[in-house]
Amino acid sequence: EAGTSMRGKLTRRKWDWFIWDEAQRLKNRSSQSSKDAWLIARAARRRLALSGTPMDADPKDLWAIMRFVAVDVLGSKWKDFESHFLVEPKIDMKKKMGMVQRKKMMLAYQIAKRKSPMREDRLDEFAELCSPHVMRITKEEAGIKPARIHRVEFDLEPHERKKYTKLEKTMVVKAKGVKIKTPLKITQIGKLQQMTGGHIKDEDGDVHVIGTSKRRMLRRAINDNVKPGKPFVVFCKYTWEVHMIARMLRRMGHERVAELWGKVKDLKKDKRRTNMLLGFQRGEFDAMVCQQRTGGVGVDLYRARKFFVFSMGHSFIDFDQMLSRGDFLEQKQRADFFLIMARKSIDMDIVTSVEGKRSISDTFYGRLL
Repeated sequence: EAGTSMRGKLTRRKWDWFIWDEAQRLKNRSSQSSKDAWLIARAARRRLALSGTPMDADPKDLWAIMRFVAVDVLGSKWKDFESHFLVEPKIDMKKKMGMVQRKKMMLAYQIAKRKSPMREDRLDEFAELCSPHVMRITKEEAGIKPARIHRVEFDLEPHERKKYTKLEKTMVVKAKGVKIKTPLKITQIGKLQQMTGGHIKDEDGDVHVIGTSKRRMLRRAINDNVKPGKPFVVFCKYTWEVHMIARMLRRMGHERVAELWGKVKDLKKDKRRTNMLLGFQRGEFDAMVCQQRTGGVGVDLYRARKFFVFSMGHSFIDFDQMLSRGDFLEQKQRADFFLIMARKSIDMDIVTSVEGKRSISDTFYGRLL
């Protein structure tokens, strides 16, 4: 995070080594951090990128990381890489059409270009270029036993299922008299996920209660799997879920609960985030409730062996980083992650999507190494 503010100082001298930790953050080639890494790289004789999850669902995620590590391998111009290694979208821009239709087609083409996958016939070439600059150490090789993943499935209550099906079919649902519309598919997916958790947010930002099925299942899973006095962690996607679950845990008798979400940050005179995390590791808290993206990267939570996932995003990187929060070299007991999932819902689709991305990543790592 300090790279941007220190870029001038870092590039004014020559470095023997420059090491970039959590290098998966560079994969967005247009982000400021990724651009800064490329500029800073020129000031170092050697560069090392460290990451537990260098790619999400497509090997092209490695391009910006390689731009930092060895720019001469894949080049610094995305257009050159794109034209050679990515699938060209099949949109006919040559046929006659009106101005409005042409603009729509251009937009569709640009979106398709951003999502273009790697060409299958050039994956081996891509892997051969990257291979001399890559070393992979698996958790097993490092002496770490990967976390066990458990699916905890439940059925939505009839009134919850009715509202869920209504939104799924019509893209509109009412909550306490307020009509909530989801004109875009991506918006609908988010709202459906909110509903499985028992809440939905309207256009004004107000959160409405839909039901309690998932919370009850989370409570049961915690009671069944956490021994008295043992610490545990709950991950969730939305801010209001962090606060809601923390309140529920306190009612369950877990009085010392820490809440880590997006706005919990370190300030110059108040290291609130750091102190909270260190406090959990020291045993000052019985439980930690984390927003997935905030507590899923670069955070040590290995004092806990039991982790519960109330909701999560589609990103394989975020998922795999989350699983690693319970890892440490001297561990004697594997971590257990319990995924709380509503049957026949978006919850199941998200887990299937993430597992599919893991398979794609593992397959390509085999080619790469």
